[in-house]
Amino acid sequence: NFVVLSLVNQSQCQTVCFEGDEDSCLYNLLSPGSCVILTSTVTATWAKMASETFQQKGIHFVDCPVSGGPARSRQGDLTCMASGDRTSLEMAK
Repeated sequence: NFVVLSLVNQSQCQTVCFEGDEDSCLYNLLSPGSCVILTSTVTATWAKMASETFQQKGIHFVDCPVSGGPARSRQGDLTCMASGDRTSLEMAK
């Protein structure tokens, strides 16, 4: 299972990934072996925390912010910069 998130800010990422009860956050909903690919812009500290937290449950995490904005998006010219552990990056390919 893969989940690709593209949220407005880090606060939204925190809420969607880790806050709420068992039926309302990804950490509780996803099974071990799943992969979360985050395209939102977050701090390196938050991405590291998210990766470590997901790994505690066997969930893979790839931090993959997208650069380019609306104009380049319309031209199909966005840039993605993926980071994560080797296994997570291979899964996300």
